[in-house]
Amino acid sequence: MYSNPANRFLVQPAEAASLRENVVSGNLSPEQCEMHLVSLEALGYLQTGQYERFIEIRAANIAVLEREFVQPLVRKFAP
Repeated sequence: MYSNPANRFLVQPAEAASLRENVVSGNLSPEQCEMHLVSLEALGYLQTGQYERFIEIRAANIAVLEREFVQPLVRKFAP
């Protein structure tokens, strides 16, 4: 669970401590949620301490976004 990509956040080093505190406390702003692909459903699990479920939901959301991004490229280059 902990090595799951959904448990990682891309952030500027200067902002890492603040983001980590907000993630651990479940106190993410709407802007942070949007920026870091945390859905309302995932945030709810984070806020109630259901960390495995948070990671599962966030991983699924990231996978959907990744497919939406890649599919047009695949269609363009597929025979």
